[in-house]
Amino acid sequence: MKMFYKIAAVALVMVGFSATANAQTASDNANATATIISPIEIANVTELWFGEIIANAAGSISVGTNDDIVEVTGVQSHESATIQSATFTITGTDGLAYTVVLPGNEEVSLTLDGGTDTMDLTEFEHNSAGVIGAGLTTETFGVGAKLNVAAGQAAGVYTGTFTVEVSYN
Repeated sequence: MKMFYKIAAVALVMVGFSATANAQTASDNANATATIISPIEIANVTELWFGEIIANAAGSISVGTNDDIVEVTGVQSHESATIQSATFTITGTDGLAYTVVLPGNEEVSLTLDGGTDTMDLTEFEHNSAGVIGAGLTTETFGVGAKLNVAAGQAAGVYTGTFTVEVSYN
């Protein structure tokens, strides 16, 4: 019986060698790469300013993205008033595309300092190129909007805040 076990053990070892001798394997290497990009950042440079307005009737005034009055309806803009679009600077990785998100359908309200009267901002627009220029790490763009004024709007300074968001595509 001992002989049987010896023969079986030898046969088993031989089968094992023959199985590994016939198996074929191959291998190759792959590189792994990662690129770290600069986080996108945004900074407000100038504020949106509609100037001085005479509200003798209901109307609106629209300031464009390049410090210009696009449209005045029903109200009067004081001729010596300074009109200014808001400007923002984006900092990030050169050549990357980005998206600008402005206030949408919700209205942004300006409130009379020390009072409760309000005026609404609507129809926001920007003149962003949508990509940080090749070789650059910053882009600057303007934001304009439409200010809706009620007839007999209370005199005074109205202020409010709106948010501009940017993200890489």
